[in-house]
Amino acid sequence: MGQEWLETLLDLQGVTPTPAQRAALWRALELLAESPSRTMTDLVHTLQDQELREVLAHYSLSGPLGHLLDAQNEDLGRAFPGF
Repeated sequence: MGQEWLETLLDLQGVTPTPAQRAALWRALELLAESPSRTMTDLVHTLQDQELREVLAHYSLSGPLGHLLDAQNEDLGRAFPGF
């Protein structure tokens, strides 16, 4: 399910992952599952594919949408007042 969601984010940026990129994404998710920190920024740093790193960085703290999808703690109330 996580990989499908990430592939949707890639699709939103106009990128259709190749089989090799899908494998790299899966490997990064496996490594992240073993990590105590599992943020989008951590995923981007774990990825071994430069194109995927660049595209998904858009959703990390270094990108314009990072404040919505990336954080150490879940706090939707701050991102969406009234939620």
